Amino acid sequence: AAAQLSKLASLVGELLRRGGEAYVRAIGRPTVNEYYPGHFLLRVPYISAKHKAVRLPSNVDKKLPSGTPRYDGGDAGAGVYSSRQLAEEDALRYRLWVELRFPRMSDVLGAMSGDDLLLLRNTAAGYGAPAGATAAAEATNQD
Repeated sequence: AAAQLSKLASLVGELLRRGGEAYVRAIGRPTVNEYYPGHFLLRVPYISAKHKAVRLPSNVDKKLPSGTPRYDGGDAGAGVYSSRQLAEEDALRYRLWVELRFPRMSDVLGAMSGDDLLLLRNTAAGYGAPAGATAAAEATNQD
């Protein structure tokens, strides 16, 4: 188990350094959707086992392989966020979870090197910016 976590942790570092072209399962950037007032989900385009593109929500449980734990992100639990900003901040971590085939991300992050964790933090800081900027612009235009 430790060897598998170490392998996944090094793969995260590689994905972060190579960028978008390195992803083969999570084929697009996650988007944030409000599915209930004050509750937000992430959705990422994902190539399923049947080679079909589906939009996988962060609170998914039925489409996952048997025995797979649910996504361990989201401040409201089970991949659900209480604000759009929190969801945007977690978008890269969610895309990595999908790309790595649904590991427990807290364990993967614990196995990562300090340099890769810093790279993840710095990459994630700018990752949700375009969507956030769009949401902020929309809010400004509504006033």
